[in-house]
Amino acid sequence: MKFFLSVLVVLFLFVNLHCGNGSANKDPKDAVSQDSIIVPVKKYDLKSSIISYTNVMKTAGMEAKSRQVLYFTDSGKLQCREIFMTNPANGKEVLTASIIAKEGYVYTYSTMTMTGTKTKSSTRFIAGTDMFQDIDKMKQMYKFVELANDTVCGKQCKVTLVTLPSGNAKITTWNEVVLSTSFFDPKTKMSADMKAFKIEENVEVPLSKFEIPADVKFVIR
Repeated sequence: MKFFLSVLVVLFLFVNLHCGNGSANKDPKDAVSQDSIIVPVKKYDLKSSIISYTNVMKTAGMEAKSRQVLYFTDSGKLQCREIFMTNPANGKEVLTASIIAKEGYVYTYSTMTMTGTKTKSSTRFIAGTDMFQDIDKMKQMYKFVELANDTVCGKQCKVTLVTLPSGNAKITTWNEVVLSTSFFDPKTKMSADMKAFKIEENVEVPLSKFEIPADVKFVIR
């Protein structure tokens, strides 16, 4: 279970950093300056939302299923993604990790170890840009092909195929929000598929979802 959780978090951080500004190890001043030119400031069309996803990861003959919930309010200025996994021993679902974007930082932490990372964000998180994607930046870094539109949860979505060094990723977006992703690494035969199954629009999101637990130990990057 810990192995699959680690892979999930790595995948999320990849999309977060590489599909964002990719500047976690750069001078924050330089990152903001560059992104101010590259990344447009965007807002969601809806004030708030709660979106639930299923996730299936397969690797080395093993399969892991998880559930994710994305919360955002104030048109995306505050965002939280919670990751739940089912313990195969007892069949119970538990919250295993959270990723929160607020006040210019991204907090990623494990609820099992209460440790995580705090990364300075830049314009990709301003005014609602989805914390897990930045299509404009992806176009510059990787081979990028737009595919035919698709429907997810009754929403008409844009679909893009991105060729990455480790494989291909298909990303489906609606109003700048990622509703599904599909990744396959031909070398390791690992696949990861995430898809929204429920969208709640313009709902009241508890502000407690965006609070950082005081007992989490963060490494600043």
